Amino acid sequence: MNKIQINLEYNFLTTHSPIIIKFNEHVLYNGVCNQNKFTFFVDGFDKNNEIQIHLLRKNSDETQIIDGKIISDTFIKINNIIINDHSMRHLVNDFGKIIIDYSKNLGAYEYYIKNNIVPVNVLDKVNVLSLVAYYSFCFELPINEWLKKYYKQFDFVSDITYIQKLKNLSLKKLKKLDNF
Repeated sequence: MNKIQINLEYNFLTTHSPIIIKFNEHVLYNGVCNQNKFTFFVDGFDKNNEIQIHLLRKNSDETQIIDGKIISDTFIKINNIIINDHSMRHLVNDFGKIIIDYSKNLGAYEYYIKNNIVPVNVLDKVNVLSLVAYYSFCFELPINEWLKKYYKQFDFVSDITYIQKLKNLSLKKLKKLDNF
């Protein structure tokens, strides 16, 4: 049995909106978003997995705009996903994306067109739902290997060593020039 925990932050201007949470296309939750933490136990993971969080409804009165600026808005923010006690807090943004269906967001689509903004269907590296859309987070198993791959890109030790060698080489060349 595998454990998935999802920590959310939300703001609803009128009523709590309905959401669906899916894991590999299986519905884990279908109801209103009225809690900040969801915990699920699922059988088996695949090598490649996806968690989806769908915001199913957002009415036009759920965005307050004054003088062309959004003052208050309905949204769901994904703060953390914990998979088998491994926190993905720093990855929910890097690996998260929002998939938008503009047929369900005509007001936003019309606003973009009117203001010469090109609407996109996929927003990469985003963890806030503020349109009728869904958030997608994909990960691989084994989770430890996948996390190592991700964090390896931030391993600057080899870069620092290389820079230090260049610096030493440059100092030696400068000393030779001084002695010349």
